[in-house]
Amino acid sequence: MTYTFPHEHIFIRSKSSDQTNVLILFHGTGGNERDLIHLAENIAPDYNYFGVRGNVNEGGMPRFFRRLAEGVFDEADIIERASQLNSFLTEAAQEYGFDLSQSAALGYSNGANIISAINFLHAGTFSKSILLRPMTPLIPVVTPDLSGHKAMLSFGTHDPLMPPGEVDKLSGLYQNYGAKTKVQIQHAGHQLMQNDVIHASEFISE
Repeated sequence: MTYTFPHEHIFIRSKSSDQTNVLILFHGTGGNERDLIHLAENIAPDYNYFGVRGNVNEGGMPRFFRRLAEGVFDEADIIERASQLNSFLTEAAQEYGFDLSQSAALGYSNGANIISAINFLHAGTFSKSILLRPMTPLIPVVTPDLSGHKAMLSFGTHDPLMPPGEVDKLSGLYQNYGAKTKVQIQHAGHQLMQNDVIHASEFISE
């Protein structure tokens, strides 16, 4: 069966023919499905890669959900988009022949936030999450069970987009929901640093 997918995407198979691990990539605002490929190659060089483009348009820039203002998210839209993405990923996994529940997710900024939304609203979709410069997308009404999930959260000490207390808030949610949570603090703003790559590579190899 051939699916008509709601998201532009790219699937790059590993050069290792027996490789089954998949890293699903979620770009930041203004990015696309190819944005994190080079980053992924440095973090998990032997993986298969599945890049997704957000289908929300903000002034010509793709995103994964709407926001009402800088740092103010449209929670109703987050819930809807997370559900749509979860369905899309389920169908894509069938089409491309991989086990979604064993996949890892890598996201930057807006991409990291939609990963958290999927984790909180559709627990069990991913086995691991690498969240680079994340923020809390929403507090779920129903407490998710993330036991068995591993999450790495990497924050910048002077990230202008990060509200005060965000490190403890988001990492605390993951811990309270049962995820094995690792927090990394980079001496950086919203931009990524080499240490983000090093820590993410170590994390995904655990």
